[in-house]
Amino acid sequence: MANLCIGALVAFGPVPGTALVPAFGLSSTLMAWFVLRLRLTVAARDRAIDELRRSKTEADQLAGLGLLASGMAHELGTPLTTLAVTLDDWAEIGLPEGTARQKDLETMVAQLKRCRAIVTRTLQAAGRERLEAAAAVPAEAEIRRILALWSGARGRTRVPVTADTSLRGAQMLSAPILEAALINLFDNAESAAPGTVAASLSRAGDRLILRLTDRGPGFPETVLSQPGTPFVSGTGAPGRGLGLFLARNAIDRLGGRMTLRNSATGAEVEIAFPLLDRPQTEEATDARA
Repeated sequence: MANLCIGALVAFGPVPGTALVPAFGLSSTLMAWFVLRLRLTVAARDRAIDELRRSKTEADQLAGLGLLASGMAHELGTPLTTLAVTLDDWAEIGLPEGTARQKDLETMVAQLKRCRAIVTRTLQAAGRERLEAAAAVPAEAEIRRILALWSGARGRTRVPVTADTSLRGAQMLSAPILEAALINLFDNAESAAPGTVAASLSRAGDRLILRLTDRGPGFPETVLSQPGTPFVSGTGAPGRGLGLFLARNAIDRLGGRMTLRNSATGAEVEIAFPLLDRPQTEEATDARA
């Protein structure tokens, strides 16, 4: 419209400084082209952002399902191994007699029930995977519960846990994916250094710090240089290396951060979870005020 107006002025009346008309026409045309290009660029950016959001949502869903599948695979390993060992013994030396056979059958039935419970729990959790099942829980009690669950499922003594008194009353966000993530980490530590896993809980401001340690060989350099990268494993076995990736993804989705390092005695995993309450020092300050 600016170009049409200046054209009308030139056509129907003398315009002083007519040498400026081409400059005006060029500048107004460039401005119109710039605004149009800007609108097209913004529209393209919005489409790209929508696509990234969709891709991230799908990736989160896949990672969550992968974490559940990985956790289920770890949990099913022990009862299936027990069944396989018992059946192999029967195949090699024949069926036992009397009470020995009854004891073996009771063990096999118990392990089958455990497998069914694991599958049922995983399917139930899969339907709530987008954190609808997340809830605020006492932080220390939740970590201790998961550790006790893992220890009982593996038939080993409870993992020693030390906890700061500052965690009393502190709450955190928990979901089924957290249980699967921590069980993955416990299994990794136990396979690297059986019977040496230990845990400590402390508080740093508004975050819960969970440290898992073992007395094993530590993380390989390939894992430390690419923490949580899929299919990067110190064993080099095909199909391995998803555990840390899925655990890191689940912890990130709950607002936490996972750090891997080696200590003088073995491997160390540090996980920082956001707490849902304020530090006790702040509460005490407010009370005094």
